[in-house]
Amino acid sequence: MKRLHRAFAGSIVALLAAVLPLGATFAQDTVSREIRDTEVQLRKDTASQLLRERLLSLYYLRGVDQLWNYEYGHAADSFRKGLAYADRMPDTAPMVKEARYALATSLFQAGKANEAIPLLQSIRSVDPELRKVSYLLGVVLAASGDAAGFDKGLELLTGLAGRQGTTEAPLATRSAARLANNMAVVLHAVGKTDGAAKLMADVRKLGDKPGASSDENLRIMYATGVYTLDADPFTSVTMLELVKAASPDYRPSSGSPDLKTLLSGAYYRAALRHLAQGGVAPGRDALALLDKLEALEGKNAIDIHHAKAVAHKVDGNDAASQRELETIRTLDPAYFARINIGG
Repeated sequence: MKRLHRAFAGSIVALLAAVLPLGATFAQDTVSREIRDTEVQLRKDTASQLLRERLLSLYYLRGVDQLWNYEYGHAADSFRKGLAYADRMPDTAPMVKEARYALATSLFQAGKANEAIPLLQSIRSVDPELRKVSYLLGVVLAASGDAAGFDKGLELLTGLAGRQGTTEAPLATRSAARLANNMAVVLHAVGKTDGAAKLMADVRKLGDKPGASSDENLRIMYATGVYTLDADPFTSVTMLELVKAASPDYRPSSGSPDLKTLLSGAYYRAALRHLAQGGVAPGRDALALLDKLEALEGKNAIDIHHAKAVAHKVDGNDAASQRELETIRTLDPAYFARINIGG
């Protein structure tokens, strides 16, 4: 989140110039002294709008410094104190929007998403085109653990990801990919694998956009391969082959199934789907997949030879089918005695 902190400093310089003396330093002790002195002045001149704006800016500076130092609770207090002096300023005032946005950031970082969300929604209602607010709201909603909130957050992030050329587009792309992957893991774990697969399909298009790192693309494709393995093995094959081409030994974590095992399962399931369709063309498609499977598993896998014998039979190549059966007889006579293909 340091990138967000830097964004505050860069976006607010021009605003501060109007209310802070030239050459003012922003060291923490200096800011605290300036706050005390300005509050004393305001008690003497309660009608001064300039002093109020100055205090808002000074508390903002202190809050940003606290954010940099991961003092999220203290930062939130500073932003709130500053905003208390904005009671005579419209919500559309740039300094007010910046301070409210910074407050929402500190609340989110402090684990108070329930307070950050309505604040961000309020800022966005004032200025819907303030992209960094939409970005942060998207992240907070998608990470909230609430299903409806996740959907809305992902919608905001994917919308921003499509606005190429903006600062937020690559950030939104990465965040949408990561948060969607996290949610898909949860859905898969509770038995909602179809939902996980659909979610991955929705974010897969983000992989073509600037900002999506190769690792995030691989995660999305790997996850899609896992979640479609049973329902749509053809898509699983496509995704896992893309992963293999990019990184042959890819594995997102030590507890994840290895790529070879997943791809073998996808090849086998897809081949059986082709065989179930019947006909010459599906038989040949099945053989192509089984050849790839054999290249992964080796020449001694009985189930592969069995499936190839069936595929050749469907394809009308009895001689090739018989050769596969003879291989099975050699490798495992007992297994051969239990099967009867086209007999």
